[in-house]
Amino acid sequence: MREVTIAPGGTLPMHSHSDRPSVSYVLKGTLTEHVEGSTESRQLAAGQAYASQGPKGHALQNLGDTPAVFLEVDLP
Repeated sequence: MREVTIAPGGTLPMHSHSDRPSVSYVLKGTLTEHVEGSTESRQLAAGQAYASQGPKGHALQNLGDTPAVFLEVDLP
């Protein structure tokens, strides 16, 4: 398990979880998730969880004014 913080205006670059599926839980702030090959994005707010798996990449962006913090757990 790891805690990840993305500063205001920061981005976690495009990456995939094909070798390590994970589940994440947003503790603070709001993240915008961009999925590879899609023009749509989704908002992930504090209290929400999401799963990441497979070859399709995704990126996370903090468009807010405060740090966004989430916990990520790799699944076996």
